Amino acid sequence: MDNDITRWVVIAFLNIPLYFGLGWVIFRTWSDFWECVRFYFTPDWFSMIRGELMEDWWGTMKIFVFVLLCIGAVYGEHSFFFGAKHPIRETLETMPS
Repeated sequence: MDNDITRWVVIAFLNIPLYFGLGWVIFRTWSDFWECVRFYFTPDWFSMIRGELMEDWWGTMKIFVFVLLCIGAVYGEHSFFFGAKHPIRETLETMPS
């Protein structure tokens, strides 16, 4: 069990350059990233009163897509490297040498 948690942490740590790359593609600048974080934590009704409702929705969607892609990358890499055995790998392992 501890070995599996270690694998998750190592993959998440090694993906830090990927997180920065995805962030650059989605947000382009740090100020855009922090503006999206601000919109994420601002209630929609407050953004509507200030006239920023569409920007709030767009910023919230960008944050959601960014987090989803980061989590998906870690999960996909863990499944690829440590997941269930693949049929081809099973066949090769059972073949006599």
